[in-house]
Amino acid sequence: MTSLVPNHRNIGMVFQKYALFPHLTIRQNIGFPLRMRRRMQKIAIARRVDEMLELVQLTSYAERYPNQLSGGQQQRVAVARAWRSSRPSF
Repeated sequence: MTSLVPNHRNIGMVFQKYALFPHLTIRQNIGFPLRMRRRMQKIAIARRVDEMLELVQLTSYAERYPNQLSGGQQQRVAVARAWRSSRPSF
């Protein structure tokens, strides 16, 4: 693992304070690491984000901002973002 540069290690992590971007919606927060990799088309990113929203049961909160969620909901967003960005597919 250490022989790879950090951006090629294919791992995700959740910070204790979740590190969600306050100016991005929940959907945008989950999709952010996927967009940064630039290996996927927008439609594929949208599909993966929708899958993760469903998995963490936050589909109806997709267009809200982090400050509009409870602490537990914010934690689920952070987990969805880390998990989805570190796994190539289901």
